[in-house]
Amino acid sequence: MAAKLPALWRDQPGAWLTLKLKEDIEKMISLDKEFALFMASEKERTERAFQHAKMLKMIATLIAFALLAVILVGAIFLFRRNPSLLRR
Repeated sequence: MAAKLPALWRDQPGAWLTLKLKEDIEKMISLDKEFALFMASEKERTERAFQHAKMLKMIATLIAFALLAVILVGAIFLFRRNPSLLRR
């Protein structure tokens, strides 16, 4: 603590009573950098989760269209084999 005192005061005898008024700037800057890194990693993780969700949505849509195609082909096949089903 004495190293931070002005040169005239360092040589004064006696016990100094000090009160810390603010945090060290280095610690605050370090915490800000750490928080910024945390936010960047969370943003990257969120982006990856959105990419996985988009891929799953695309796969689900393709499966739904394939199922629809199978049902339509089955219905066409059924109605061609049994034309009487259309007349009811």
